[in-house]
Amino acid sequence: KNIKITLDRLRVFKYPGGGIHQILFDFYGQHQTPASAEDIHFSQTYRAQEGQGVGITGYPVFIGLKVGKDGVKFRVRTVNVKNEDDEKILSFMNSDPFKNGLQLINVANPLAPVVTTFATGLVEAIAKKDRNVPVQEFDMGLDFSSIRTRAKINEGSYIAVQAPELAWDWSKWVYSPPTGQIVSKTDQTNSIPYSYIVFSLSKMQE
Repeated sequence: KNIKITLDRLRVFKYPGGGIHQILFDFYGQHQTPASAEDIHFSQTYRAQEGQGVGITGYPVFIGLKVGKDGVKFRVRTVNVKNEDDEKILSFMNSDPFKNGLQLINVANPLAPVVTTFATGLVEAIAKKDRNVPVQEFDMGLDFSSIRTRAKINEGSYIAVQAPELAWDWSKWVYSPPTGQIVSKTDQTNSIPYSYIVFSLSKMQE
């Protein structure tokens, strides 16, 4: 069968740095035909505020992906490309008013060049440390077997939560249609305190 895959939610929680993040989302799949298997990628960048979700739902990732007789496999990666607050700091440090101010300080004090060079280098290093940092990544194979430890290929939503392995219990969480979020079963004002991705899979109409 040919299937459609959509990105339904991308939640950003405690990504490197703070403020508004620029995020690279990459979704790899394999298009399988009787003659060959073709690797395909969906790559997109998104902006998201720390602790919030990306403004996206039901966005097509793959349309018409062919599933082979052994199922299908995916690989998903998110990368924190940069933070806008950090980029503002770097932009200010490279501005003429800031550079001219340093020159005036250096002229007035013979020891200032050493101190200011060290200080600005330190700030620049801190501002750049959260660039291109991988955050989430997982590989998933979906097949038609009845083996319980494998993921089954079914129509529906798949959720990948970046949580400590033994700290997670799905029975404590439910999907809230009014908000489009996964929330606590006992208190629906509490959302998952981790980053997570929701994508869905459905058969194409023939």
